[in-house]
Amino acid sequence: MSVLNKQKQRDSWFLTEYSVNAYEGCSCNCLYCYIRGSKYGENMDHGLAVKSNALEVLEKQLQARSKKGQYGFIVVGSATDAYLYHEEEWKLTEGMLKLFLKYRFPVFISTKSILILRDVKTSRLGTRISVKYNLKMAILNLMSKQIKEIQSILNDRADKGNINLFQIMVPGKQKIYGVKTPVLNELAKKYKEGSFDLVEQLWNSGALEERIIAIKIIEKIGKNDPLRVLALFKKFSKQIDNWAVCDGLGMQFLRGIVKSHQEEIFDLAGDSIIQKIPGSEDCLW
Repeated sequence: MSVLNKQKQRDSWFLTEYSVNAYEGCSCNCLYCYIRGSKYGENMDHGLAVKSNALEVLEKQLQARSKKGQYGFIVVGSATDAYLYHEEEWKLTEGMLKLFLKYRFPVFISTKSILILRDVKTSRLGTRISVKYNLKMAILNLMSKQIKEIQSILNDRADKGNINLFQIMVPGKQKIYGVKTPVLNELAKKYKEGSFDLVEQLWNSGALEERIIAIKIIEKIGKNDPLRVLALFKKFSKQIDNWAVCDGLGMQFLRGIVKSHQEEIFDLAGDSIIQKIPGSEDCLW
């Protein structure tokens, strides 16, 4: 079995000489992709295969190439996206990048997923591995898609009876869909890898349920970037307009960093601000 594939000649555009694919099959279904119509098929999410022993095989190949001085750029994900959602569980791309760093091979990555941000930090890609990717456009496109998906689901699950009830129980000027907590929990779980930028967009929408989803996402991913959580908390705490969001920020938003950043959280408490929240007692920050 070979994981590291040697190209017949160096790519004239990307300057790559090798390619690796942690997975077979792809769910992106890009219209411009060269594998459409090939043996890899189209929209093959259901038939995706994982190369479970890829890291073991790859290390042997990299070791052999490095001993001979046969270095060259490696394209990661030439026939599939290196950051399909399966990567969150299997972490094969993450493991490959660590091996490339170990054996000093430069890489080229093209992806539509913001999961690459995980490896930019953990593998220090920007310092010892050269990576090129159209990340900004990927983030914007993905966030736009995710926001529309979330809003569509909220609209589909909206209940007029709940809207009337929520307006009584959670007075304020915010938009209310009338969607119950179990649905919001499901959405937060589904979009937990949507990034801090998605959280900001959800919050800025101003809708009650979207802000609650934003809080729940941060509860799940906050430990990945504690300083960003603290910055967002300072920003969001000045924009509270109802007790439900107030409770969410106070009890859920900082949960992921409570143990690791106690001093910073205590400092926030020391700089607390008392706000008057419609339909409740004063909210203390």
